[in-house]
Amino acid sequence: MQASPYEQPWAKPELKDCVFYHAMSLPGAGALAGQWDIRPDFDNYTGRLDVRGKRLLDVGTCTGQIAFEMEARGAEVTAFDADSVARFQWVPFAGRLEHRDRAAWNARNEAGLTGYKNAFWFAWHERRSAVRVAYGDLARLSQTLPEQDIVLACAIIEHLSDPVTAIGQMARLARETLVIGFTPIDPAEAPLMRPMQPWHPDHPYVWWRLSLGLYRSLLGQLGFEVTVIEAMALFHGEPARRQTLVARRIRPA
Repeated sequence: MQASPYEQPWAKPELKDCVFYHAMSLPGAGALAGQWDIRPDFDNYTGRLDVRGKRLLDVGTCTGQIAFEMEARGAEVTAFDADSVARFQWVPFAGRLEHRDRAAWNARNEAGLTGYKNAFWFAWHERRSAVRVAYGDLARLSQTLPEQDIVLACAIIEHLSDPVTAIGQMARLARETLVIGFTPIDPAEAPLMRPMQPWHPDHPYVWWRLSLGLYRSLLGQLGFEVTVIEAMALFHGEPARRQTLVARRIRPA
């Protein structure tokens, strides 16, 4: 019998052991600050979707604000994230620990990922959520989880060394709609990728900005039609603006 891809629910962590990426308000804990607050423009951030009755996958869920809000709006939600920091790829720079000794870097930083996961499970218990969770390898996403009506991947593309393969994995699971949310898009019609910003050792976790032409070409050959929405979120209280790409399936996979 094949093992279930879904995580057994964790016991509720202590609040002191949680790190919140998303700001949220919880029934027992009240208002909790996060690096990002995506609530003010949530509809544009996530593609203006009607999710009621839909099976929805939130890829890169982190602390879960998207997953929990979509559940509240009537979706049957699965939240996916990396099972380990060993999955993350970094721009290589001589002298940085993740380049010199990746095993040592992994050991030093695994607790940081656990802090985000603790925050997810703390919120999961606070909300009495039924969101299912899967931890694994994004490169094997379509071999891990079943088809979904909607796949959401918000603010993660720039952190992937191979975004094209990742988009292909997500597209294979999206029966109706794939949303690449709150992600900077190069307006060029030519199919290309450029560094998101000048690569710098202080920010080795930021890779590529894909062009609109590349998204159209890639997703077009996978059976989708693309539109783009402007979106806003608050980063440490300051507004930041990016694009949300909505790809709707027009041909079978």
